[in-house]
Amino acid sequence: MCTHLIYAFARVDKDTFHIEPTDVENDIIGMQYYKQFTGLKIKNPSLKTLLAVGGRAHASEGFTQMVKTADSRKIFIDYSIEYLRKYNFDGLDLHWEYPCIRGGAPSDKAGYADLVQDLLGAYNTEAHESGRERLLITMAAPGDEYITDIGYDIRALTMYLDFVNLKAFDLQGPLKVNETHYPPWEHDLGHHASLFPGNGDDTFEVTQTVSHSVEENWIKRGCPPKKLIVGLALYGRAWTVYPDSGSCTINDYAPEPSSPGPYTGEDGFWGYFEICTKLKAGMTVYRDDQRKVPFGCDGIEWVGYDDYSSFSEKANYIQWGGQAGLFSEGLGGGMVWALDLDDFTGNLCDNGPWPLMRNVRTLIREGLNWPTTVPLNRPTTPPPTTFCKDNGYTDGLYAHGQCNHWFYHCDHGITNVMQCENGLLFDDILKICNWPENIPGCVCEV
Repeated sequence: MCTHLIYAFARVDKDTFHIEPTDVENDIIGMQYYKQFTGLKIKNPSLKTLLAVGGRAHASEGFTQMVKTADSRKIFIDYSIEYLRKYNFDGLDLHWEYPCIRGGAPSDKAGYADLVQDLLGAYNTEAHESGRERLLITMAAPGDEYITDIGYDIRALTMYLDFVNLKAFDLQGPLKVNETHYPPWEHDLGHHASLFPGNGDDTFEVTQTVSHSVEENWIKRGCPPKKLIVGLALYGRAWTVYPDSGSCTINDYAPEPSSPGPYTGEDGFWGYFEICTKLKAGMTVYRDDQRKVPFGCDGIEWVGYDDYSSFSEKANYIQWGGQAGLFSEGLGGGMVWALDLDDFTGNLCDNGPWPLMRNVRTLIREGLNWPTTVPLNRPTTPPPTTFCKDNGYTDGLYAHGQCNHWFYHCDHGITNVMQCENGLLFDDILKICNWPENIPGCVCEV
């Protein structure tokens, strides 16, 4: 489904300036997640896998010390080449949150630009000398205007980067009492990924939209449109509604985050699959025609999220340009955070496995119309319901033979027979419903 996958996260050691695994026992030893992750290229040789360094919990420590001098940057760069090649990654994703703040220094802005320039020079040299394809260099970028201004020399950075992953989400969110958050959040209901502003938004709220982030913060400041990849969230931000009002109106006062999702476990944060359970329990869905996004509310809790309809609006924006035709040839594409927040089993949203990811792939990679396929010659009789017990499987997803739309979901030994949507087959390697042409030996099925 993806052209590039990014493994999050590794870290920068503030003393050695080396890349270090966040969880060595699982990343490299035990579960060998690095190996499993880059091994996906065996199935899809055109896939590019990158390693993200940084993340929210990392903050600026390590980055600030590393970018300060040419010598410290060289240590990091030389080791990054060794590390990425050793573990079979195709590139480096810089995920610094954020230069000049969260423990950073005023010199971070210039140092970051110097780092990216030095990286490209070293990676080009290594590729020439080794005869291997050059390692990619990408960056996660903030959507917030203040954070962008203070820490990012956009023209200098984007001159040397392959592409920029714009985090066009978390632009608004539920603020806890006495909490400081970057970007700044408020005690008001607000969608964290509105495409456009709405009537009644103040100046700050107008800036906290996807279109403002793309056009004003990045393109007008020098980022080539084709290098800008727009972030799409597979989760929502949720509030507890003010108890005396039960109001569901955007910009109304809301004192604190909602209760945590039962699986994600973070206050004010619900994965898409968790949102589906709320909607099925009776939460009302509203659609904001100005902001082009949905939100749910039951008078007790409120959540702003994305679905197929809002992703369609954003895909159209990515492909055909902004409101003023600022990038008439379109942007570079879309990226999602994060795969595990979609309904990957297909059990909670009643739309098959990976419903949002499948829609994103179709909308952005293949255009806004669903591709025309010859209907599969499908058996009408479902497979037996004793598969898991008969084979001793407790949990997991399993194929019903090769090139078949039927598959099994084993849940504590109980067999759930499931099927992919028309035109898709179950991919037993990736454990998703996939297009036949992406599954070896199945292209003849269509």
